[in-house]
Amino acid sequence: MAHPLVDDATRWWRAHQLAEDDQVDALRRLADADDEHAQRMLAHWLARKGRTGELRERAEAGDDHARERLAWLARQP
Repeated sequence: MAHPLVDDATRWWRAHQLAEDDQVDALRRLADADDEHAQRMLAHWLARKGRTGELRERAEAGDDHARERLAWLARQP
């Protein structure tokens, strides 16, 4: 059995790499499976790419990371 911190770091790294490589479909699948790291990275990716429609949909569906990213975007000049 893996150590919880190792598993957490592995999930973070996987989500980070998927976002960096623009593999949004794989990132979205992980986010939809309740991987919190993937949810955070997907929200960041969507905001960075200007995909506010999907970001808003995810926020309305209860994704706290999407909601936080939308709030951050609203505060930008």
